[in-house]
Amino acid sequence: MSVENWEQYVFEGGYCNFTKLNPITENTHFSIASISKQFTAVLLLKLSEQGEINLTDSLARYVLDTPSVYNNINLHKLLTHTSGLGLSSEPGVAPTYHYSNKGYNFLQEVLEKTTGMPYQQYLSKTVRQLGLKNTSTARDPLPEQFASAYTRTLHDTTKVPEMPQRIERIGISIAAGGIISTAKDLHNWNYHLYSGKILSKDNIAKMTTPYAYFSHYILGEVGYGYGIMIQEKPVVAYMHTGYVRGAPSLLIYYPAHKLSVAILSNIANEAEGKKAIFNTHSQTKNILDRYLVQLQTSTSDTKN
Repeated sequence: MSVENWEQYVFEGGYCNFTKLNPITENTHFSIASISKQFTAVLLLKLSEQGEINLTDSLARYVLDTPSVYNNINLHKLLTHTSGLGLSSEPGVAPTYHYSNKGYNFLQEVLEKTTGMPYQQYLSKTVRQLGLKNTSTARDPLPEQFASAYTRTLHDTTKVPEMPQRIERIGISIAAGGIISTAKDLHNWNYHLYSGKILSKDNIAKMTTPYAYFSHYILGEVGYGYGIMIQEKPVVAYMHTGYVRGAPSLLIYYPAHKLSVAILSNIANEAEGKKAIFNTHSQTKNILDRYLVQLQTSTSDTKN
């Protein structure tokens, strides 16, 4: 777990290898799973700023072999999980939120066709310009300090094989969940993103606007923007969970406090279910929520 604000480093701790108890460092790499979606959203928003794409464009404009029932699906709907993909009704018609990795698989195709580059190459070009030296993908050579993922039961612990390459083999694209990063890089990502160093203010506002609401299994009632979950109460937070086998993760940014929180894990007891897997993540977030609400209240009282 790592917590950081723009003024100072606050806390970082944990183990890279739980059997040897090797401590993690700011250069320990983790699979961040669906946190990858906000990177994909930013890459597409950058292309829209450059006039290369429009988020109202139909998917069929970029992916020519899609069924005709997909004609009503545009890039905005794919980014916000409102395309209807995965529902029994006709895709592109249903306005209901329905989480879809397949939608982000399509967005990867859009990005690659528009840029003429593989996703990992375009991502690398973008993040290197921001100084994120330790962010890569499951297609790239495995970083030396990669935190292996493990599953655990009451009696046994097993290393997850072929990580992180297995991500694409189970049908999840790099754009949907195949990025690898470090706590330090994710803090820097939050800083660059929300300080306006990557996107225009208008596009940051679009990205963090809730276009649909749903009940998340650990975060509760949240909205979904472009690759970002938005918590409106008790304190505003922009965040996303990620899970690939043995590696639960959570990235949060509290805009009013310029506070970044990255919880990257490499062990999970899947038999206990998702809520238990994310117990540390949800407890940490709840503690921070309560603290920041109290901080806001005390600050307001002081001003009055």
